[in-house]
Amino acid sequence: QACNCDGSSPCTAPPTPAPTPFVCDTSVDVQLDVNLLTDLYPGETSWTVTNSNGDEVASSRGYPSRETQYNDQRCLASDEYTFTINDTYGDGLCCRAGEGNCDVYFNGELCGSFSR
Repeated sequence: QACNCDGSSPCTAPPTPAPTPFVCDTSVDVQLDVNLLTDLYPGETSWTVTNSNGDEVASSRGYPSRETQYNDQRCLASDEYTFTINDTYGDGLCCRAGEGNCDVYFNGELCGSFSR
């Protein structure tokens, strides 16, 4: 609804549409979900996914916010994959550097859980 400067119409913004849900066609693709809680040094954390040929097909390098939950979702071609998580300082995601963790799902099935 448009606003009138004379005050005869209320000035309200239209409602924000709901986000579109993430969907992969799992009959031909693999859905990758990486749920990562950063530690106190989020810029040190990165991960990669490589396919059976050793090609990197997905990645995330450095996160901006401390102790924050991130949920990355990707559609990948059907194949065998290797997930690698890295902490550049080498102290991992938890304990002295905060309580970070990472769960990795392929097509909704938990394939790995990392905290150190």
